[in-house]
Formats: sequence, C-alpha cells, structure tokens
Amino acid sequence: MAGQASDGRGRVTIRTVAADAGVSVAAVSKVMRNAYGVSEALRQKVEASIEKLGYRPSIAARGMRGQTYTFGVLLVDIENPFLPSIYHGIEDRAEAQGYKVMGRCGPGA
Repeated sequence: MAGQASDGRGRVTIRTVAADAGVSVAAVSKVMRNAYGVSEALRQKVEASIEKLGYRPSIAARGMRGQTYTFGVLLVDIENPFLPSIYHGIEDRAEAQGYKVMGRCGPGA
C-alpha cells in the first residue's frame, strides 16, 4: 500500500526513505527541494526509494513548518460560463504540484 511502511508499522516518512536509500534525511530533503549541488547518482537513489516506498510528503507536517502550500483563487463573476473550467484547471495543476487551492465565488469575493 502506498504511504505505508513495508513492515506495516505506519506511514512512510522522510526517515524511512533515507534509511532505505542509505543516505541522510538532509540528503532526501535536498533531493525533494531540488536543491543545488545534488549529484545525479544521489537523486536517482533517493527517487527510487521514494517510488518504491510510495512516499508522499505530509501536508500537516508542511503546515507545522509554516508552509501550507495553499493559495486562494477569487472568482468575482460567477455568471461567466468559462470560470468553472478555468478554476478546475488551476486546481488540477496546483494539486499535481502538491498545492491546495481555496476558492471563493460571488460578488465582492
């Protein structure tokens, strides 16, 4: 099951990925942030472990660091028939990048 430790003891964490890849937690973090100075060999090793374990960063943990990865979209003209399509496109792209979208519609949104 994705996101579940192979030993059944709970959620896969960045520490689980680091242990599986044989690297430090800091190295996994650098790969995930696409930080400067990460070798291609390290990137491949960490990404292979992430894929194998089904690791997904915790949105709650991001929030505790002050990084909620959430943004708002205000739609004023709710009568416009194109806006729902535009909003859904924004939402799909944002969620594919790990962001959450909060939407508000109506006059004076």
